[in-house]
Order: sequence, then structure tokens, then C-alpha cells
Amino acid sequence: MLEPENLKEDDAIILEFKVINPRKENSLENAMQAALVQIEEGCLIIS
Repeated sequence: MLEPENLKEDDAIILEFKVINPRKENSLENAMQAALVQIEEGCLIIS
């Protein structure tokens, strides 16, 4: 997980770049919803 160096003073921004997977998501809205679920659950793979 990435965190700001100084949690009390620094803000953090999460960017999620999502590609629609036609087998799982049939619209941009579904892809965005899946991305939000990943962020909320904290299951992002950071490479």
C-alpha cells in the first residue's frame, strides 16, 4: 500500500486506470463500479 510520507500534513490521491474487460463488465459504468470496489476493499496491486 502507498501512503504519504507525512500522514498528518500530506494528502494522497488514488488514480485507477481501468480497462473494460468484456467478459466481466459490459459498460464503462460497470467498469468504474468495479474500480471503486477494488479501491474500497484495498485490493489494489501496485507495481
